[in-house]
Amino acid sequence: RCRSAPPQVVMELIVRLYLALCAYRILNALAIRTQFDPDEYWQTLEPAHCLAFSTPDPNGVSYGCSYTWEWTRRWEDDGGNSVGKLQAFLLQALHGPVRSYLPVLPTYALYKLARFAGIDTPAVISRGPVILNAVLV
Repeated sequence: RCRSAPPQVVMELIVRLYLALCAYRILNALAIRTQFDPDEYWQTLEPAHCLAFSTPDPNGVSYGCSYTWEWTRRWEDDGGNSVGKLQAFLLQALHGPVRSYLPVLPTYALYKLARFAGIDTPAVISRGPVILNAVLV
């Protein structure tokens, strides 16, 4: 007859495995100098950097930031000619930003924390998101 381990032992093993995998991924991220950069990776770094480090003018325009088209599409008012709320919602979705800010939030928080702590060095700004993604993903 097979006996199962107590739940706290199982949880301790899971936590140890998670920490070991995180340590491996962090060391791997720091050791590897080449990487595959999908477009989505850069589309989180650029807006996060702009949000954390740029100072917008009174009109809300951040100079020195280059948002791609995925971030700059905006709703154009149709003058109230929409047939219904669902149609207006769908039209707004078609004209709104393509990307969500949700994936940007961890990198933005890292950049804001680095700026607040005074450690916003090129090394932290460039390698920080790699290490953050090693832990989160």
